[in-house]
Amino acid sequence: MSYNHLAGRLIEVQRSMLGQPAITIAQSIGGITVSNDGNVKTIEGDGREIIGQLFERYTQMLGDPAENRLRTAASEFEDELDLPQALGGSAAADVSDTADSEDDTVDSDATSIEIESPSTDPDSPAGDAVTEPRTLRRDYEIQGGTYTDATGDSDLSDVYLLREEDGWQVPISVEEAIVEAVASMAGRRDEEVGRIGEYTEPGEILSVLGSETETVASFEVDNSVVVVHPSGTIAVRQQ
Repeated sequence: MSYNHLAGRLIEVQRSMLGQPAITIAQSIGGITVSNDGNVKTIEGDGREIIGQLFERYTQMLGDPAENRLRTAASEFEDELDLPQALGGSAAADVSDTADSEDDTVDSDATSIEIESPSTDPDSPAGDAVTEPRTLRRDYEIQGGTYTDATGDSDLSDVYLLREEDGWQVPISVEEAIVEAVASMAGRRDEEVGRIGEYTEPGEILSVLGSETETVASFEVDNSVVVVHPSGTIAVRQQ
């Protein structure tokens, strides 16, 4: 087995949770070529490092559910490949990964976590900035139980999450929470994003919120992938 096979397996696992955005995320990683149907064509450079980046991108979006599934899938390859430490491999080759992680991850507070800031390539012409994909993650709490009976006609503006502000739990509609996250990532005004119903079926989001499964709702807004977790966490990844 090769790193190509392992990458393909990890993408397959994430497609079961994310759908097509799992492929979009993989395609955003340098050194790996992935077709639109999820087949890994080539991996150039350090395959172990690229697999580590793929794991990191997926877990930034999906958290523990993705981490557990990916580690289980990677264990099928542990006798034949040198896995990244995050996937159960040895720590010896992960010094550079640790340094990258320290540079790329900034934890602010429980309700807003910015990950992977843009970097500048000093070798690029005139010092042009080379922007890496970024992830914005915001944690909310579910208000009022589950919404598993939601239908496609449901209005995201009528369902609320809770966020902590100055020690108080402040309600915010699911619609507003997602729009704010997308706008913040893109550097746009909320009204420029429009209604979330223009990008996905609202009922699919509401059916996930509060559920006890590992299923997430995911969709694309322009050049960003949005993931809504059952816990109320919203993650936006800019491609």
